[in-house]
Amino acid sequence: MYTERKALEEHIMWIREERRKLSDEYWRAIAHLRELDNKLNEGGPSELTEKLAKMVEEQGNTINELKNLVPKVPVEVAVEQFKKLKEEESVTIEEPKIPNVQIESQKDFDDRNRSVKRRTHQDNTAIAHEIASYLKETGIPTRTIDIQNHMEQKGYILNNPTNYVNRAMEINKRIERVSWGFYQYNFNNN
Repeated sequence: MYTERKALEEHIMWIREERRKLSDEYWRAIAHLRELDNKLNEGGPSELTEKLAKMVEEQGNTINELKNLVPKVPVEVAVEQFKKLKEEESVTIEEPKIPNVQIESQKDFDDRNRSVKRRTHQDNTAIAHEIASYLKETGIPTRTIDIQNHMEQKGYILNNPTNYVNRAMEINKRIERVSWGFYQYNFNNN
């Protein structure tokens, strides 16, 4: 007879076998890593390392050559030359013009940067009417999240849409709950 105990014993045996296979794979991978490390240590620096070292050396040589090519001019001579050029060409440095910007008041700044104000009080009758209209349009049981999305498109903020739908059900008796989270407009209700 095959019992739950027998099934658990078979499951334990299967787990042991899988662990053994994974352990074998683990030790094979470790051995392969050791082989790779030994090859790297025996062969010295790899080709990539040699290429990088050669590139760095060439860049250093290029920088040294450029340093030798740049003339060494004392600072005093450079300043004197600049003054001569300025006098000859009558170079004038203009101060940047600051545009005439009207400074807004702190209140205007706060109003502009404030997110959309939420209404502290919303008309429940208007909300009930809008929910009823939406449910009439859909004609099928509708999820609460769909009602919330529709109301947000209309400019209403429903922090807890279920409460608003429940209030709408109290105001308009034709709105009814079909199942948990689904509502519809009952056309047959008198």
